[in-house]
Amino acid sequence: MNHRPMLTSAVLLALTLIGGTTCAGYEDDWWAPRATNPVPAGAGVRLTSDRSDYFIGENVLLNFVLENAGTEPFEASFGGDYRGSPRHLRFRIQATRADGAVAADPYPHPFCMGGIGGPITLRPGEQHCTSLPLMRYCQIEEPGVYAIRVAHGFGWRADERPRPGGEIQLAFRVPTPAEAEQVVARMEALSDDPNSTGGQSAPDYADFSCLRHPAYLEPLL
Repeated sequence: MNHRPMLTSAVLLALTLIGGTTCAGYEDDWWAPRATNPVPAGAGVRLTSDRSDYFIGENVLLNFVLENAGTEPFEASFGGDYRGSPRHLRFRIQATRADGAVAADPYPHPFCMGGIGGPITLRPGEQHCTSLPLMRYCQIEEPGVYAIRVAHGFGWRADERPRPGGEIQLAFRVPTPAEAEQVVARMEALSDDPNSTGGQSAPDYADFSCLRHPAYLEPLL
């Protein structure tokens, strides 16, 4: 079935989502002053992705993995940050190109009405994964290699130890007309349901709001 007549809203979104401000640091966050627990010993973060290179406009999922490499269990606070918002607001993501250019925030003033969530407990050797849609945090419009940095507060106060964060390098390039057609076709074949099992990496899903680059205008039309 050809779904492209249903993509008019995606075209309009591609024409309107332009500009924005750069990603803020965690210390500017509403939750930072409310952090109570110290950063636990043994807490670490890994940041992974399925590939190391992408076309601009693909729905890039970053797997943010919190690990307990210590000898004691600890609690980390997640959630309460997504209802009515285009993304989880307690995460801070910044994409910096090799020349120092920082990708803009496509949703610089997101609306949020809280959400369900609370602390999780990780025993020694356990981990908790959250898949984050990069393009809902950083509007990558120019090709190049980007350093992607992701931070979260976890409900921890940074005093003796800093909060752990993740970093990964990803390369992006502008698709040719034929490649743009293939990106849209692949996205059409995916479910648009981002639902995943809590604490585990999410499968790929369609997000047409990512297709903001002019290379996708013709395929979307």
